[in-house]
Amino acid sequence: MTRQTPNWLQQGSYAASVDRRLPGMIWPTAACYGGVVTVSSGMTVNIAVGSIAVPTANNTGTAVCCWDAVEQCTLAAAPASGSNRYDLVVCQLRGNDIDGGANNDFLFVNVTGTAAATPTVPAVPNNAVAVAQIYVPGGSASVTAGNITDVRPFPPFQRLGVVTRGPGNDLGFTGTTDTFVMQVTVYVVGGRNIRLQVSFPGANSAVVNDRAYLKFKEGASVLGTCNLNFNANFQSNGGAYFATLAPSAGVHTYGLYVAGGTAGQNYNLQTANAVIFEVIDVGP
Repeated sequence: MTRQTPNWLQQGSYAASVDRRLPGMIWPTAACYGGVVTVSSGMTVNIAVGSIAVPTANNTGTAVCCWDAVEQCTLAAAPASGSNRYDLVVCQLRGNDIDGGANNDFLFVNVTGTAAATPTVPAVPNNAVAVAQIYVPGGSASVTAGNITDVRPFPPFQRLGVVTRGPGNDLGFTGTTDTFVMQVTVYVVGGRNIRLQVSFPGANSAVVNDRAYLKFKEGASVLGTCNLNFNANFQSNGGAYFATLAPSAGVHTYGLYVAGGTAGQNYNLQTANAVIFEVIDVGP
């Protein structure tokens, strides 16, 4: 039995494979953030900025490959007319303790399929993750955008940010005016969808059925509006309210606002419950 040195202990010494076990626990299977493949020119494609978790074939964990500028990959010339081909663009991990080679890096390479009248998709090599499948018609001189199929692997839903308020905080809003509740700032990777989600257990000031409104905003732009229903016991149902977006890559600040449905009523939070506002990455 070998008891390996725990990661990052003072003066600890261990192989790179031990370090890879930590990302391997987070990403036991391949995962991709960014890295969308688009046409450049001719038979060359661009791979957008991103990062990929590549599990190793020798079961020594996962390596995280990151790049901060557009990468390119050039496909082989198309087959002659009458035959077609499928290619794969892959992120290929290389390491002496992984494949026995002299390189310790990663690169994007094309896996060229076999030309045929009815071609099949080639296999993904060991220590690699496919990001795009490309159909190459016989006799073509360039890659067509419509022939690129996105095959990037995506992780499960991930919370990008969360903020809470309450319980029992007076929101100080009356009537139909939009009142700021809270906001959360997150970084969104390109090509991803996000969900703005809030649990809002509120209370109104009169023993009547009533309806207020929750609004998600970015700056002055309203991204979504949800009904907030109150019953005759002053309480809202406190359910989950959400809007789904496809934002551009970069930093975004999302605000939660509330407005009453009845002029003259005061609205605040329930005494025993807090508002929870989350931004969740839900995939491509």
